[in-house]
Amino acid sequence: MKIIEPSAKLVRGYEDKPEELIELCGRICYDSQDKIAPGTAQKFCEMLRKNGHTSVFEHANIILEVSWRAEARLAGMAEAYWRQTGLPSFLRFDPRGEKHRRHFVSGNARAWNNVFNFLNGTVWALGVPECVIKALSAYPALFDVQPWERCQWRLSDIKDYRATVVMPSQLPAWARERHTTATFFVTCDRGISHELVRHRAASFSQQSTRYCKANKSGEIEVVKPSDLSDLDVCYGVLALHTAELVYNDMLKNGMKPQIARCVLPMCLATKLYMTMTLERWRDFLKLRTSPAAHPDMRVIAEQIQRQLFPDEIGDSNAD
Repeated sequence: MKIIEPSAKLVRGYEDKPEELIELCGRICYDSQDKIAPGTAQKFCEMLRKNGHTSVFEHANIILEVSWRAEARLAGMAEAYWRQTGLPSFLRFDPRGEKHRRHFVSGNARAWNNVFNFLNGTVWALGVPECVIKALSAYPALFDVQPWERCQWRLSDIKDYRATVVMPSQLPAWARERHTTATFFVTCDRGISHELVRHRAASFSQQSTRYCKANKSGEIEVVKPSDLSDLDVCYGVLALHTAELVYNDMLKNGMKPQIARCVLPMCLATKLYMTMTLERWRDFLKLRTSPAAHPDMRVIAEQIQRQLFPDEIGDSNAD
C-alpha cells in the first residue's frame, strides 16, 4: 500500500490542440496514457465520435467570433434545440457583445455536435450559416460536417455572416471568463471525487475501477485524510492493509475488478480531469474554499485557486 498526497494541476499547452486534450483526458479512464503518441489523437477522437462516446469531447472548448447576424442565428438554433429536447444546448452567448460590437459564441465539442446533429434535417438546419460550418471544419476529427453541408444555408450577403475560430488568449478581457475553460488534473480520494462530480457545470473524465485494477502498480494507492490523529492513522493503516489483502485475493481467485472493488476503502486514490469555464470555477472556489467545506476538499480547491487566480487569494469568499 502506498500513501500519496492530494493534488490539482492545471493542464497547460493545449489551447490550440483540442484533439490532443481529448485524448489526454479520455485515456485516464482506462489507464491507457502509455498509448499516446504523435498522430494518435486524431484516430482516438474519430473512434469516440463514430462510437457515440463523446462525453470526453466536453473537455475541448471551441470559441467562434461571429457577426451579430450569425450569433442571432446560432442563438435561435440553441433555443430550438432546448424546445425540442428539453435540454440546454450548452452553447455560451454574451449579451455584452452588443455593447462592445464583438460577438463570441463558445461551447465544448460535444455541445456543437449535439445541436447541429439533432437539428440536421429540420427547418433549422437550413439556417446554419455556411461560415460557421466552415469554421468548425478546421477540426475534422471532432466534427463530421458533411451532413451539415448538404443542407446548409448559403448566403448571398456573405459579409453579414462571419465566423472564425479564436483562441482564449485572443479574447478581450470582458469576454475571457465567459468563454475560456480550464482543465485540472486532480488526484484525490474517492470520497472527495464524489463531491467534485456534484458540480454539474463541469465535465469529468475519471479513472475507472471497473476496468482498471487498483493494484496495477503492484499496490493500491490511498490518500491520507488530513484530520487523522496518530492513533487513528495506526488503526486506519491496519484496516487498509486488510482491504488490500482481500482485494488482491479476490483478483487472484478470478474475480473481475468491477466486483472486487467492493472491498476497497473510501480513501482509495483516484485520478480525474475536470473542466469548467472560469466563471464556473469562481463559483466552485467560493463553495470549496469556505471553512464549511471538507478539509480535504479545501486542499484541492486552494491548489486550484493558487494556479487559476493567484492574485486573488483570500478573496473567493468575499461578499
